[in-house]
Amino acid sequence: NMATPAAPKSGGRASADGLGRLDAVAVIRSPAREARRCLKAWDGQTEGEALHDFRVAVRRLRAWLRAFEGDLRGAKTRKRRRRLGQLVSKTNATRDAQVHAAWLHRTIQASDTPAEVRDAAQRLLEGRVRLDLTRRGGSHSRIRPRARRCLKRLDRKLDTVKRKAAPRRNGHERYRKAVKATAQRLDQLLTHVERDDDHARAHAARLQGKRLRYLIEPVGGNAHLRQRLVNDLRRLQHRLGQLHDLHTLRQLVSVEPEARRGEAPDHEKGEALPAADAALAREIERQTHDRFDALRRSGLTHGWSDRVAAWLIPAPTEPHSANTG
Repeated sequence: NMATPAAPKSGGRASADGLGRLDAVAVIRSPAREARRCLKAWDGQTEGEALHDFRVAVRRLRAWLRAFEGDLRGAKTRKRRRRLGQLVSKTNATRDAQVHAAWLHRTIQASDTPAEVRDAAQRLLEGRVRLDLTRRGGSHSRIRPRARRCLKRLDRKLDTVKRKAAPRRNGHERYRKAVKATAQRLDQLLTHVERDDDHARAHAARLQGKRLRYLIEPVGGNAHLRQRLVNDLRRLQHRLGQLHDLHTLRQLVSVEPEARRGEAPDHEKGEALPAADAALAREIERQTHDRFDALRRSGLTHGWSDRVAAWLIPAPTEPHSANTG
């Protein structure tokens, strides 16, 4: 779990009057410290959660940098936020390979998996997925030094901000505006997720839901509503994440036969997948359909703006401990 944001020495913790600049710096420092810790723990091994924890900490950090960008101009937060986002994106393939390996392991081990699906899953795991894990295993040696430098520079810039005068605008109002805008955007994105093949829109909604949760988690005020919001955002993230993982895995199955032959995939020719691969593809598509139906029935695809507005009355008060994930 991420530690509770420390109170700034010169400004105290946020009060009912709102989150000021110094309090924003305190909250931002928490995921920054967590990112550095996870970065140190990430040694390039394909197992373990250090990479996942690093990605979460950076995304949490970027969400708060975005929210308080106006009050942190001296920290050049837009530049730091962009660079951190670029570094995280370089780990996407590694994380996808880890998720694919875990799904294939479960499928192979399940007692009710048909033999041809198990065979295709085993071949995919031992072939393309294992190769991807091996290829990406050394990415940490390139990413870690860059991320360490970026976080160190951000930390120095935040020190500069702390020494400056009080914020020009009420930090609480800036926070409210950021949270409301994020919730509205989430509702807009979810409105357009109409089918189980709306992959890009569903993935965009998932990322927006994460941003909203990261903004809400470390802030106090109306704890019961906040916790319900956080729990439901986790549920939404999980369901949309399942769809994303199945989509990327289905793409891998589609290109695997051609990749084994050393040929570029040509779907326009209508080349049929081998029987076992086709069975695995059908199983992925079946699960995708089931997961999408569960999402539509969950009640999580609308109403986030109204729920956030209800939580913001009364106003959020002070930083609260946040969990990674």
